Amino acid sequence: MTFDTALRQAAVLPLAAPLALVALLGVPLLLRFRPPEAVVLRLTHLVVMVAGLGAVAGTTLAVRAEHPSVTIGVADLLRVPGGGFELSLTLLYDRLSIPFLFLTVLLVGVIGAFAGRYLHREPGFHRFFLLYALFLLGMATAALAATIETLFVGWELVGLSSTLLVGFFQERRRPVDSTQRIWCVYRTSDAAFLLAVLVFHHVAPHEALHAALGDPTWPDAALRLADGPAILVGGLVLIAVMGKSALLPFSGWLPRAMEGPTPSSAVFYGALSVHLGVYLLLRMQPSLAGSVPFTVATVSIGLLTAAYGATASRTQADIKGALAYASVSQVGLITAEIGLGLHWLALVHICGHAVLRSLQLLRAPSLLHDYHRLGNAVSMRSRHHDHHGVTPGSSMSIGLYRIAFDRDLPGAIMDRIVIAPIGRGLRSIDRLEGRLLGGDAAETPSDSPIAAVPVPDPVGTRSEEKHDVA
Repeated sequence: MTFDTALRQAAVLPLAAPLALVALLGVPLLLRFRPPEAVVLRLTHLVVMVAGLGAVAGTTLAVRAEHPSVTIGVADLLRVPGGGFELSLTLLYDRLSIPFLFLTVLLVGVIGAFAGRYLHREPGFHRFFLLYALFLLGMATAALAATIETLFVGWELVGLSSTLLVGFFQERRRPVDSTQRIWCVYRTSDAAFLLAVLVFHHVAPHEALHAALGDPTWPDAALRLADGPAILVGGLVLIAVMGKSALLPFSGWLPRAMEGPTPSSAVFYGALSVHLGVYLLLRMQPSLAGSVPFTVATVSIGLLTAAYGATASRTQADIKGALAYASVSQVGLITAEIGLGLHWLALVHICGHAVLRSLQLLRAPSLLHDYHRLGNAVSMRSRHHDHHGVTPGSSMSIGLYRIAFDRDLPGAIMDRIVIAPIGRGLRSIDRLEGRLLGGDAAETPSDSPIAAVPVPDPVGTRSEEKHDVA
């Protein structure tokens, strides 16, 4: 066995190691057996170390290659006779995937060590680390994907694991409600992603799609779509990114995600999961950059999201809500940078913001605890109001902060425009069905799942209050 062959086999470890951990933790849970916490932690640390070694092996291969990238074929899953279509699991180590993979392994390792103490004797300890392993598998798959299908598999694994952890505290209603709303946003994002893949397959051959995602000269593009296809594909990709990375009008779900435990809030929604959408945009943007409407839309949505997140973060009364909207603001800036073609700046911004936000979210519970022990040292100062009248500038500021105080304004607008009409239509159909089947039954039964459109609850981030002050 040659050295390069050994490196290629080791480069698959970032996927193989977390997959093995999912099996080792999932099978005992299915058999209603819970291994000791110490065993779970040792397995988790071992898997993270092995994944890190695999990342080093893949990086070594990329450095030794003639081009600054290397493609590793793992398995051929489907091949259509005649060369029309093939589905394969192929990994790519290049100048974009390597930093994102190392960022994933680093932060997941830190969060794993923190969570072992934070969730000690928690009833859902084993469930947390099972979803943790599933998340690591999804992030590594998405980061190393050389085909759009492989990236979508990782995209789905990340969405499933992170959404389930929002509802980690299943005995409370608010985390479960937040999980349902976030899942709806993710479904919208996934549908747009799938449509983008289908359209791309129609406007370009499979080889071109592979070149768009696995271009060895990133951030230069070997494939540039024409204006028409670029607008259609770019619009669908942008909708997928907006849902996954909490851009307007989908920003309301990110504060709701703080209902989960602090470790999941830090690694998922503060650092990695919220950046997966902009990672997809960073990967696809060179092939779509020729479309002026797509570029304008990307920059505009990014700047509007940044402004909204910065304003909303200044009005939050709880620390995790403020950090959530601060993340929204930074992700908006990253989106605008990608739209302007500043790819390297966006990549550095992603890495720096992910590390900073993770540390801030991990520190948040102990910070509140310190404040309580100091006798509420940070108190409200006396306010002296000077009545100078209302100027046009102050009126604009009041209007902006009125919008910022409504923590779920984007979600409320979507409820009114989209969800409420759909709910009324479903209730009308339900009443019509009742008349046809039950004679004069015109009212919707009280136990019907569509008896009423759910009214959005105020966003709460105090579901783990017992942990924050413990």
